[in-house]
Amino acid sequence: MYPFYTNMFIIIGRICDCVSCSEKNKRAFYLSVTVSKTLWCYQPAATYQMKSTVHDFYLHLNEFHISRMTHVVSLVFAFCLGAVVPALSYPETAFAPPVQPCLAPLQWEGRSVEYNHNTGRNTRASVSYDAQNHRIRLLQQNKRHTPCQKYFEFIYLYNSGLLFQIEQKTKQCSKIPLTQAWDPFDIPMNSTYEDQYFIGGPGDMIEVQEWSDRKPARKNEAWVGVYTVKDCYPVQETYTRNSSITTSTRFFDLQLGISDPEVFTPPSSCQSARPERMNSDC
Repeated sequence: MYPFYTNMFIIIGRICDCVSCSEKNKRAFYLSVTVSKTLWCYQPAATYQMKSTVHDFYLHLNEFHISRMTHVVSLVFAFCLGAVVPALSYPETAFAPPVQPCLAPLQWEGRSVEYNHNTGRNTRASVSYDAQNHRIRLLQQNKRHTPCQKYFEFIYLYNSGLLFQIEQKTKQCSKIPLTQAWDPFDIPMNSTYEDQYFIGGPGDMIEVQEWSDRKPARKNEAWVGVYTVKDCYPVQETYTRNSSITTSTRFFDLQLGISDPEVFTPPSSCQSARPERMNSDC
């Protein structure tokens, strides 16, 4: 009778290279049970503890023991067909802190959702991001969830210190001085590493890192950014401005490069632009 445990991860057959197995029995077929990440090797006469890890599983049927172990093999296969194997699904989550942040891409296009924590409103937009020339274009997406609301195109030209706001339906344009400095979607080199984890679930996970501007002398963070580990794409940024306005922006469907640089050129209607910002409400 082979022992089973309630906290086992998986039962699977393998060849055991037991520390105390005799040379005669080293290539025999054994049953391995993963219990608390320790593999145990079983044969009819004795039990041997193995030095192994939870990941190096394989199955081998030895001609000397195949007739004796047929019922065990059937049991192993039946269990594996219906078992969930968390040990193989989830990678290790103990990460060493990185030496410095990753470098985010300088040009990309995608979509974003900005949530204003003060107003409770989500703003969806298509994004063209050009860090090389310090410019951003946002095209708000009309989801028709809010009646009587205007939708705008915003062209931020930080090198010129100008913001163009274009009403999508009438093409009316406002030309507004930019008062804020260029703030790229990246991780500043003096940022504080917060955490590294996986977004999603088994078989569909993305590894990300979380950074902030937290400093020992300040109690709270004013910025928290989440970026992918592989290519340093922005996933989410949370800002607190003037200790009162907090926004969280999520990014998705990102593609490298700018497909049409002309999106940063204001339309002809902006030649007679008004100097004040337009209201989004009707």
